[in-house]
Amino acid sequence: MANLDQLQHNFSIPFGVGVKRGIYPKLTGINKFGFKASVGASFETIWDVDGNYVYPSAADYVDVVCADGTEDVVGGTGAQTVELQGLDADYNLQSEIVTLNNPDSAGVEGRSVNQYIRLFRCIVVSSGSAKVNQGNIDFNIGAITAARISAEAGQTLMAVYTVPAGKRAYLMSFNFGEEKAKETLARVMVGVFGNGLTVKDQMGTSGPPVIRNYSLPIVINEKSDIEIRALAGAITGVNASFELLLEDK
Repeated sequence: MANLDQLQHNFSIPFGVGVKRGIYPKLTGINKFGFKASVGASFETIWDVDGNYVYPSAADYVDVVCADGTEDVVGGTGAQTVELQGLDADYNLQSEIVTLNNPDSAGVEGRSVNQYIRLFRCIVVSSGSAKVNQGNIDFNIGAITAARISAEAGQTLMAVYTVPAGKRAYLMSFNFGEEKAKETLARVMVGVFGNGLTVKDQMGTSGPPVIRNYSLPIVINEKSDIEIRALAGAITGVNASFELLLEDK
């Protein structure tokens, strides 16, 4: 099978569209985007929860806990089923749909069938008349909140991803913006499997959004964690995203 440097041909459609259409058998495209409503003087992960992201050290079942356990359940006006996307104990891709029912004695509305060591996207699949979740929905691996769908968002807003086993990732772009014109600094952090996070790129702005497109992509190995963190001179909301090209090894 062809290698990456043999795959880009002169098709009549853009290369990225070809990737999404499956023209290149060994390649897939990932777009991750997040938002944090309150970024201040310390670096924080851009995702739906306060503070920095905490990575589970072992795989476990995912407990789904709804802040609105009356409406975000089957028969309610809000979310009724949710999709989990993440990695199993061996860092292989897996996903499933969980049905939200009346909370049990521990206040849990649903539980995964599979165990996960990483979650990087959760989506409301079906809902009642409101067409969107009514309250926050948390996805907990053990004692760790691994993802959250904020009220009325319909999916997670987390600039966090982990490269699956058997894949090589190429960081193609990185961008961020701020809700208010503040002095804001954002950085791409990568944690190589078994090690801590290190800075791979950093940019700042005091108003306009900024974007970096890499003509020479940053190469990131399998099982590596990727996230965007930001700080600001005064409290502001920050949005951030990055694009990855995944290649089968």
